[in-house]
Amino acid sequence: MKSAFLCCLVMAIVFAASAQDTTWTLADKNRLVDNYLRIQKEINDATKNLSVAQWNFREADSAWNIAEVLEHLNIWQLITQEHIRFMFYNGPQPALALTALSDSAATSFIYEERKHVAPDYSVPTGQIPDRSNLNLFNAYCNRIVDNIRNSDLNFRLYYRRFTDGYMTNMNQAYIIHYGHVDRHLRQIRRIKADRRFPK
Repeated sequence: MKSAFLCCLVMAIVFAASAQDTTWTLADKNRLVDNYLRIQKEINDATKNLSVAQWNFREADSAWNIAEVLEHLNIWQLITQEHIRFMFYNGPQPALALTALSDSAATSFIYEERKHVAPDYSVPTGQIPDRSNLNLFNAYCNRIVDNIRNSDLNFRLYYRRFTDGYMTNMNQAYIIHYGHVDRHLRQIRRIKADRRFPK
């Protein structure tokens, strides 16, 4: 009886040690806001003075130009907000949060060097002209920043589970989103570094 109790106690301690921290602080919220303001500034710095020829330059016939990169990012801003809305409608899930992946485990793929393939629904159309993409990016980014600042939710308690069992919470969804922008900032820098990029 005593050994069974000790075994249960040890298991409880191990579970508690491995459970995810569901604390949500002002510092966590500010970290998200700061990263969104950072990527917004970096996108603007990289694109604000581009000429029409520079917006539309392609490294190769099948490659995206900078206008299309921003169109793709704008599509993902809308997708991310839809994911957040889905999580909100699901309500807080504290029991699920205790067994979920940590932030670094759930978001590691967005920072890998391996090339990602955009799903069909996020492939740019090329129909939005040049700087209009930047204007949209700023409008959508401002909206996301306002939504984060004005929310009183604990972002670590709201989840979306995907069909393969993978799941993310609101905090992780936002990290993945701004990490995705970081990936495409590298792409924009690469395009601009091409020796044939218009001067």
